[in-house]
Amino acid sequence: MRRITGIILAGGKSSRMGTDKGVVELNNKKIIQYVVDVLNEVVSDLIIIANNRNYDYLGCRIYNDLIKEVGPLGGIYTGLYYSETEYNLIVSCDTPYLKKEILNTLIDAISQGDYDLIIAKENNSIHPLCAIYSKRMMKKLETYISKNELKLKEIVKDFKTKTIDFNSSTAFTNINTKEDLLKLASS
Repeated sequence: MRRITGIILAGGKSSRMGTDKGVVELNNKKIIQYVVDVLNEVVSDLIIIANNRNYDYLGCRIYNDLIKEVGPLGGIYTGLYYSETEYNLIVSCDTPYLKKEILNTLIDAISQGDYDLIIAKENNSIHPLCAIYSKRMMKKLETYISKNELKLKEIVKDFKTKTIDFNSSTAFTNINTKEDLLKLASS
């Protein structure tokens, strides 16, 4: 197994869900547990970025955002700061259908070039919260944060990036609302 850190972003406000998304249950299992389980199969270390203590039971290292109120970019920056590896697999806590094969494909691409970012893509849409981030991106990310330029899909264009196309009907499905949860639970 390649030495790589898995970083789960769970620090969002979950305003559309009305409660912390990661601890909501889908088929009698907390959503974040699906993500933890699949990451544990492919990474050597796992940390969670969360601004609460709802995930202590998982036994992972948990860190609060170093820079507050800047969305996922703050979580990515924090994860890279605390990571002890050059490459880091960053995912969101609300993607219960992530697949090991997709994550391994992203990890395998590290050896295909000197990329800052290796990002999943599906149906012409990139998924910046299912990607490999190099720790060397931190300085530039800090600059974007200081300028309040926080849109990940724009920022990633400024890095040496490899995109990998996937055809998956469910792997990138995230749960943002109670309606999303009900739809997935009934399918």
